[in-house]
Amino acid sequence: MAEEAIREIILGEFPDHAILGEEGGMEGKSDYTWVIDPIDGTLLYSRSMKYFTTLIALFHKGDIVLGVSNAPKINELMYAKQGEGAYLMMKK
Repeated sequence: MAEEAIREIILGEFPDHAILGEEGGMEGKSDYTWVIDPIDGTLLYSRSMKYFTTLIALFHKGDIVLGVSNAPKINELMYAKQGEGAYLMMKK
């Protein structure tokens, strides 16, 4: 369900990109491929623990150019962009 929602958002903005999801497998063929893990830490999530994340990465021709990790229960959003470094945003 979460992966489907993420797929819809990405393809709405980038309809020509490919997506590889943990649940839905590969969709499309492109120089750009989004990789989605909708719930990293499924066991923790299923036990109502707060240490789980949603992970999304973007590859261009096999090179990673963007990575995002969102941990909603601990209010952390981390991202890294090729050539620009990595950042942690604490949400209020």
